[in-house]
Amino acid sequence: MSDQYNSFPTLEQLEAELKWETEIGENRRDIRKNVAFLAVFTAVLLFLEIFVFPLARVSGTSMEPTLYEGELLIGIADKTPEVGEVITFKHEGYVLIKRVIALSGDSVNILEDGTVLVNGQLVEEPYVVEKALGKCDITLPIVVPEGEIFVMGDHRSVSVDSRSTVVGTVSIKSITSRVLLRLMPFRKFGLIR
Repeated sequence: MSDQYNSFPTLEQLEAELKWETEIGENRRDIRKNVAFLAVFTAVLLFLEIFVFPLARVSGTSMEPTLYEGELLIGIADKTPEVGEVITFKHEGYVLIKRVIALSGDSVNILEDGTVLVNGQLVEEPYVVEKALGKCDITLPIVVPEGEIFVMGDHRSVSVDSRSTVVGTVSIKSITSRVLLRLMPFRKFGLIR
């Protein structure tokens, strides 16, 4: 047999082996730290997305021309909407996006030509391109019940909203966010009005 197999490792070889093992241990610790950081970071992001800044993706045409199919929105989890704001709310397992027209106690009337009156006053709606009565099967005028709001989509001829018994007035408890920003597409990034 050769001396290569019968000899003990040299001090340099032992030091090199020890250094290599130490580096592997440090790399494993670094990997564990990175994985732990990513797990915590992901949990924080999920918490923020669910409880503070909910995200929503537009589906359908009921909010055109303000919002279009596929756009990504971010809101703030807040159940105190104001008239004119765009909100998201849960309805029969779906998250819907509509505009607040009236609050609890307000009287809403919609004329045949789609003109909206709240408490007898004409509502200025610069976000509506074409007025329409739309899918309205409720008795008008209506007084919004306590703890609820009246919502409508901006594309009045196609939106199914508080004018329909399918949706009706919306419980404040079902609101998931007040929409703040359009995140995507990036070319349209900005505040929602």
